[in-house]
Amino acid sequence: MLKHLRTISCRKIVFFIFSSSFKCFENNLSRGLVCFPWLRQMSVSNSVDVRASDLKLRANQGESTPGVDIYSSEVEFVRCDIRGWTGGEWDYSASGSAGVRADEGSRVRISLCEIEGGTGADVWSEWKWIEPGDGAPAVHVRGGSEVVITGDGTQVLQGGHGG
Repeated sequence: MLKHLRTISCRKIVFFIFSSSFKCFENNLSRGLVCFPWLRQMSVSNSVDVRASDLKLRANQGESTPGVDIYSSEVEFVRCDIRGWTGGEWDYSASGSAGVRADEGSRVRISLCEIEGGTGADVWSEWKWIEPGDGAPAVHVRGGSEVVITGDGTQVLQGGHGG
């Protein structure tokens, strides 16, 4: 869902959004996303060429939803800062979510990005023993997808810690 869409020219679009979903794009699409204070979730499906640059994303949709979910698409991220969902005090046994998940033959290029998986929820209960949640990977690749990661060596891609 796009909110407050403003066209600057035929080649540039600026978004002021909280979550975003791109489906079935066939043309070259370049996005510089401006979010307040950051994007909360991004989903790309059945799209040929989507590019995101200077994106700041903090997933908040829960343990099963990654920050960026890519399905059967070709996507490029440049200079992005992406974090998977992290369990809170009351999310007993919840695992963190992946920063980026690529599925069903997606092709993803990540360049000069900082990506972290979410941290599992801590557990404290005086009533019963509950296992803490697991940390999640920075990038989860499945279903015949491929991910190419490039950078200058100063970027961090790391999984989240367990609770």
